[in-house]
Amino acid sequence: MKTFTKRTLISLCALVVFGILAAGSADSGSTGGSSNPSSQAPTVKETLLHDVKLDFTWGKEGFDNIMIANFKINNATDHGFKDFEITCEHYATSGTMIDRNTRTIYEVVKAHSKKSIPHFSMGFIHSQAKSSNCRITDLVPLD
Repeated sequence: MKTFTKRTLISLCALVVFGILAAGSADSGSTGGSSNPSSQAPTVKETLLHDVKLDFTWGKEGFDNIMIANFKINNATDHGFKDFEITCEHYATSGTMIDRNTRTIYEVVKAHSKKSIPHFSMGFIHSQAKSSNCRITDLVPLD
């Protein structure tokens, strides 16, 4: 029993020391300024995902179990994009998120333009969904 306890204690101490050393070496590289990812300029994709605006209205069709959405995309950026993914999260009357749909729209949205995607099927939706929040979650920049 004493051998097992001694080995456990030694192993635990070794893990703690290793963890401290690993954390110290990870931090030492981040003080150089240019190696810190948060200080770098955003990529074109990040800029698009942040700045492109998505407005939508939606309803249920097909025995109230299919989500149909009307999307309006406003791209005020200097970059075009295509093949964008929209994710809609659905909430019950209680405010609990109960469902999520993701679809890719294979269209091109040019720089400084607006695009409407009417009557787009987002697929099946939970019968208790009362509100939705949709956003562009992925896209392919053209530049």
